[in-house]
Amino acid sequence: MAGYRDLRAWQQSVALAKTIYDLTSTWPANEQFGLTSQTKRAVVSISANIAEGQGRGGVREFRRHVAIANGSLCELETHVHLACILEFISVEQEAGFTAESTEVARTIGGLLKHLDGRISQESEQKQLQRTGKSANDHRSPPNDEVI
Repeated sequence: MAGYRDLRAWQQSVALAKTIYDLTSTWPANEQFGLTSQTKRAVVSISANIAEGQGRGGVREFRRHVAIANGSLCELETHVHLACILEFISVEQEAGFTAESTEVARTIGGLLKHLDGRISQESEQKQLQRTGKSANDHRSPPNDEVI
């Protein structure tokens, strides 16, 4: 598997972090340790969890960290929506962010689906190993009558 920097989900989440840092730069100073901090932590967590999970080597561990990244993305979307309600950002700014975050969510969802498939394959292989069969043993034996 490619390194985490090659993963589209990581690349998109880093770009989203840049968007958030630009967006939060205009938020009120009294929110520096409140909503601004929470928003930045959430966005940084997305790419960091993808990188950490991929770096751990195991597919199940990677999947768990990508799921955490997905949760951080949902948290981030909530913070940005709240910022719009509080009028720290405009409705148009929220819409631009939402378009970008939706694309990141789609990519993370695809990565989760891919990892689920790999986990299923690993489970099937382990089951076959326990029963002493190979991956090809599940096929029906040849029918001698059809020669």
